[in-house]
Amino acid sequence: MASESVDHRKAYFLQIQLIFSLLLATSTCLVAQQSAENNLPGLEIKENQSSKITIRYHSEDVISNLLVLVTDPDGNTTFLENKYKFTGNYSQLVDLSGSKKGEYFFTIICDEKKVIRKIQIK
Repeated sequence: MASESVDHRKAYFLQIQLIFSLLLATSTCLVAQQSAENNLPGLEIKENQSSKITIRYHSEDVISNLLVLVTDPDGNTTFLENKYKFTGNYSQLVDLSGSKKGEYFFTIICDEKKVIRKIQIK
């Protein structure tokens, strides 16, 4: 059980480290809204309705880490998911209905590649 606790703390530390590096990068690097998915083949971020966004990713290779982070207009995390040793299909519906209006940032980090997409919720 002690090794499970250490592994859990290590995974948590890595997740915090990724979020911290993401926040630093967000202030200096913003990918163009329409061409964001081109930087990460297999990624699709699609607005289904004005407040429901689907994130899809497909990879045939094993990916050591897939991090999906959504932040609201105030910079607060509204969605966070981290997949370790991921392969295949990933699909997630992020429902922002009832959330405050404004610009939301959808950040996807896949190993060394990062996509940041800004979506306006009206």
